[in-house]
Amino acid sequence: MKRIYLSDEVAVYVSSNIDSSSVSWLFPFYDDIWRNTKRVYGNFGPDPFLRVFLTKTNSGSVCTPGVFADGDQQNAIRCTGNFDMTPGQGYLTDASIHELSHNVENFANGVCYSPSWGIWKDSMWAPIFIYDTYLNLNNQTWAQAAYNEFSRQIVDYPNAGSDWWNKWWMPIYTRYGGTKVLQTFFKLLAANVPKKGNCYNYQLNIGEFVWFWTGAAQGASLTSFAADAFKLQPGWLDQYEAAKLKFPVGFP
Repeated sequence: MKRIYLSDEVAVYVSSNIDSSSVSWLFPFYDDIWRNTKRVYGNFGPDPFLRVFLTKTNSGSVCTPGVFADGDQQNAIRCTGNFDMTPGQGYLTDASIHELSHNVENFANGVCYSPSWGIWKDSMWAPIFIYDTYLNLNNQTWAQAAYNEFSRQIVDYPNAGSDWWNKWWMPIYTRYGGTKVLQTFFKLLAANVPKKGNCYNYQLNIGEFVWFWTGAAQGASLTSFAADAFKLQPGWLDQYEAAKLKFPVGFP
């Protein structure tokens, strides 16, 4: 791998079969998305760089994250495969932001691991992060394309038929602060969820998850959104009521 770009934010490395000029349009893109991520979600470890590794092969494309809390102690995006390098929104742009979403959930505000993983898995956090990032980059066209794609997603977690986009993310995001509500959720996790050392050692149940989002939304009732979006049975409200006592998060 050879390094072809270095800024105050990002280092980009490519395999020998990639012409530097073919990916130069990505340099400001990576600078912008990493700068925005740090602005919104705080400290990501003592190494300030995002390292991007692009490897061209004839196989299918895949991108993976590198999180500072992992063994390699760096924030990274690694993409390998026969991806399209034509300038514009596509696999590389969307997948790169998707991988950054894992950096956020696993190390926002300098706290490692994701206490929400058992709820949104891999990952219903990524869509709203991608959409919000494009909006923060003032790219309405790419944000709308992402919106159109995500509005069709129905998944089987936390229950079959869960509609995260239309019935959870959009009501919360549009009514309760956009970027601010996402940012506040992670701040509340960092301030309240049990840790061992500098890492979470606790997984939220669905009632606790909704309670923390309630805190992020300034105390707005989200229980009806949750029940509808996630096909929840009434018993989950006991978890929600218990969360109020266990995590008196307050409303920033």
